[in-house]
Amino acid sequence: MYLLFSSFLLTFIDAITCVLMCIFTINAALMITFGFMTWCNDMIERFPSCEMAAGNPIDIQDGIDTSGFYFQLGVAQFGIWASWSCWVGLTVCTMCKLCYYHQMSNMKASMLRERQKLIDEGMAAPTRVTPYTTQTDTTSDESNNSKIESKPSKSIDVKNIE
Repeated sequence: MYLLFSSFLLTFIDAITCVLMCIFTINAALMITFGFMTWCNDMIERFPSCEMAAGNPIDIQDGIDTSGFYFQLGVAQFGIWASWSCWVGLTVCTMCKLCYYHQMSNMKASMLRERQKLIDEGMAAPTRVTPYTTQTDTTSDESNNSKIESKPSKSIDVKNIE
C-alpha cells in the first residue's frame, strides 16, 4: 500500500504538477502586479496617489465603486506571490525526492548487476572439492609441518581382493 503513495512515477507526476503550478502562478502574479501598476499609473494622473484614488468616486455615472480597491488588490498581490513562493518550495522538495528515488533505483540496479556478476563468476570457476584424507600435509609452512606427524596412508588395492 505504501508504494501507492511513494513511488518514482507518482513523484515524477508531482514534480511535473509543481512545475506547471509554478508557471501558472507566476503568470497570474505578473498579471496582477502589472495590472495594479497600470491602474496606479492611470490614477496618479487624476489623484495625488493610488491610495487616495481608491476612496474617491471615479465615474459616478457608471456607478463604479472603488472603495477598498487599493487594499484588495494589494492583498491579492501579496497572496499570489506568497502562493508562488509556496509552489517553488514544493517544487524544490519534490525535485529532491525525485532525485532520491532516481538515486535509489540506480543503486538497486547497480547492486543487482554486481550480485549477478558475482554469481556468474562463482558458476564459471567451480571450486575443486577434494575428499578428506589423512595423508601427509603438503603445506610449505615449516612450523605447521613440525607439529603435524605425517603418517603414510594405507591404500587398499581393490583389484587384488578376492
